[in-house]
Amino acid sequence: MAQSKEYSLTVPQDATVQIIVNGRYWPNGPAPPHLQALPPAPPKLLAALPAPPQSPAPPTPPRGPNMGIPGSPPRYYVGHPIYKGNAALIVEPSSPEFVPLDSASFGISSRGFVLLQFAPAAGVRQYDWGRKQVFSLSVTEIGTLINLSTEESCEFFHFEANNITCDEGKGRQVLKIEPLPDGSGHLFNLRVQNKLLNIDESIRIPITRAEFTVLKSAFSFILPYLLGWHAFADSTKPDVTNPPPHLQALPPAPPKPLAALPAPPQSPAPPTPPRGPNMGIPGSPPRYYVGHPIYKGNAALIVEPSSPEFVPLDSASFGISSRGFVLLQFAPAAGVRQYDWGRKQVFSLSVTEIGTLINLSTEESCEFFHFEANNITCDEGKGRQVLKIEPLPDGSGHLFNLRVQNKLLNIDESIRIPITRAEFTVLKSAFSVR
Repeated sequence: MAQSKEYSLTVPQDATVQIIVNGRYWPNGPAPPHLQALPPAPPKLLAALPAPPQSPAPPTPPRGPNMGIPGSPPRYYVGHPIYKGNAALIVEPSSPEFVPLDSASFGISSRGFVLLQFAPAAGVRQYDWGRKQVFSLSVTEIGTLINLSTEESCEFFHFEANNITCDEGKGRQVLKIEPLPDGSGHLFNLRVQNKLLNIDESIRIPITRAEFTVLKSAFSFILPYLLGWHAFADSTKPDVTNPPPHLQALPPAPPKPLAALPAPPQSPAPPTPPRGPNMGIPGSPPRYYVGHPIYKGNAALIVEPSSPEFVPLDSASFGISSRGFVLLQFAPAAGVRQYDWGRKQVFSLSVTEIGTLINLSTEESCEFFHFEANNITCDEGKGRQVLKIEPLPDGSGHLFNLRVQNKLLNIDESIRIPITRAEFTVLKSAFSVR
């Protein structure tokens, strides 16, 4: 029997310790044998955490896909702090919210955001968190920061007055981000004004290029999660642990070559039946509807993923029958902040077309052609869709132009919508969800 050895070590109070047991990390891996019988400790750490910040935008109910659903994974608080001599900044993501649509599906009710908490210095390595100011970055504002170069600056305005009607200067926040004079990074300057409460405060903190690079990388990673597309991606995996009843008694089939799988559909347009991973299989994960809207004065665009379809091959395996796609729904404006969804036009992006958009630079353009005519034989010009994406003249983004033609139905319509660089960055990040 191997002899047990005891070791002791002294570490700083704020250090994080990982113990390697039998080549595996603990507490991330299994606990050592002499600790496995111990009862779980009470949740002291979470109880000691400070109260959530009072963000201008987030709702009060718990956020995230679990929404208190039994068996959901635990929540993690991952604020990233940056400390400087004159101020401190904590950057923390806040997850989206979902609402149940029925017993097997959820819809996104509010998108996630990134919370910036600014606190002025109160001494050497001390900060007055009682005077902190909070600013919430929307997904589009996050896209702006990701695209910000070392020489560029940007400014975000948020207007609010605690449910009191406000005009300019009454209850507003201005976050200005501009390059430092020596080119070593950017200055984050948050100014909070409220005439009703007689508040006019500014907190400034310099962010080095290295620190800004870390933030941009974290923003790029978290964007699809703030849109809720991770929940959709997770729900596209079929549940092989609970196959349909008529297949449960079947033995596993031998491996089948890929050539035996059904060929993908030839039409780029989405099928009419409902899609999704469950396919009526009991115990399958719920479906998530996570359409991302972009509203402009002349048109609106909703971008939504549609999951692949699987077919059961035997009691323990599934084969993909059709690839997923991304649905673009264009609707022309019908008034101020009103859109005519009865005249909407739909274009489905294949995985290859999505790859083209991900690689599209600010100076490049592309064009996609889809031919269809509702099962009627068509030639060029009869039943076709053309999606042209080209840079805007001022370099601020791209113009999405969808033209739909059908000579048989006497249709020739175009819907155009400008997409800023920040909005395009958000879409590219969502397309690349991990």
